Amino acid sequence: MILQKYESYKDSGVEWLGEIPKDWEVNHLKRFSNRVTDGAHTSPDLSSSDFPFLSVVDLKKSKLNFENCLYTSEKDYRQLLKNGCQPELNDVLFSKDGTIAETTVIEQKREFVVASSLIIIKPIIKKIFPKYMSYFLSSEFNKDKSYSSLKGAGLTRISIGNVQRLFFVSPSKPEQITISNFLDKKTTQIDS
Repeated sequence: MILQKYESYKDSGVEWLGEIPKDWEVNHLKRFSNRVTDGAHTSPDLSSSDFPFLSVVDLKKSKLNFENCLYTSEKDYRQLLKNGCQPELNDVLFSKDGTIAETTVIEQKREFVVASSLIIIKPIIKKIFPKYMSYFLSSEFNKDKSYSSLKGAGLTRISIGNVQRLFFVSPSKPEQITISNFLDKKTTQIDS
């Protein structure tokens, strides 16, 4: 793949980022999202096997592991649904406790809820391709920025507010799709 230079560039306004193509947009993540929240802040009943209850330990290499996850009761599941702890199709999950900036995109409907160790980001679909957002948020740039915002002694974490303030670079949506497809292909080759 031959990458062509863009016609013109502009200062991104972000010191560590430098110049970006003129048509790209840079702003805080919250400006590209309809919602940024996290999962359950209370411990649900985990003695049941009704519905999956995932946490940061269930997110590895951009994949959710349902095989070894905890489960919660139908009653607690219904309450967690009311509290907005269920990711929906095209949402991006972002790990905020312990392991920071691991991401994945919800690509299929499935009944499950998440713990507070995972942030649920709902991209503005008209402007943002979810897979691109996931790749960008797990980039070394954002991992470095995320790690510089950590709080806590025993279990370090990044707050929702600091995640919302992460800078996000948005090319046009067709370019986001092209970038994502390229990264999908290269990641598959590397994994092979």
